[in-house]
Amino acid sequence: MFDTGGFGDRPELIRRLQDRGIRLTDIDYVILSHMHFDHAANVSMFPQATVYLHEAEVQHAKAARFDDFALCTEVLEMLQQGSRLKLLTGADGVVEGHRWMHTPGHTPGGISIILKGEDGANWVAAGDAVKNLHEAETGDVWMSMDRRASQESIQKVLSIADYIIPGHDRQIRIQHTEGECRLSAKSDSEITIEVAGDVPTPFKVSDVDGGLQSKTRRLLLQLHPDQGESDF
Repeated sequence: MFDTGGFGDRPELIRRLQDRGIRLTDIDYVILSHMHFDHAANVSMFPQATVYLHEAEVQHAKAARFDDFALCTEVLEMLQQGSRLKLLTGADGVVEGHRWMHTPGHTPGGISIILKGEDGANWVAAGDAVKNLHEAETGDVWMSMDRRASQESIQKVLSIADYIIPGHDRQIRIQHTEGECRLSAKSDSEITIEVAGDVPTPFKVSDVDGGLQSKTRRLLLQLHPDQGESDF
């Protein structure tokens, strides 16, 4: 398993595993992209699993416990008390038969894994190295501890991937043509934003062209012109 989701994902996580005839105790390894709560909080649900994490992420979790409030330091401490935690080192390698690469930026120890599809295509499960289509297309990263490292990690993922499974968006298809990458979402989405106050509601933001994040930011700026862009 790659990442475990957050506490609120538990019912859906259990349901999806059950639909595939998989018990929690059947999971024998978990590869964590990083130690934020929405990716690592459910490690304890898999008591038989060996857990893989990059050594730079362990160092970050220890050093930034009271600065990076998304860290699951309690989960890390639980793992370190036993023998299930195995550290990955360096820039890339192979773990449990899967290629992995160090993709820092969002956090110092972020990793992505490369899976080979039946048709030979490279699928990259990127964690939050690539959070969404907007970041992949523009390099405009949010919530990054090192913006330049994030942009370099995005380019690293784009250079190898035919498909990206981002941390917080739909699957992304990549077409490599003459040294260029053309990106598109594998499905369309639409969200409804309900805004309190004297404005028409609800607002619907279509993501047909993949610009949901930037469109949402522009919408918020229109609704709250007194706020700066950095407030959203």
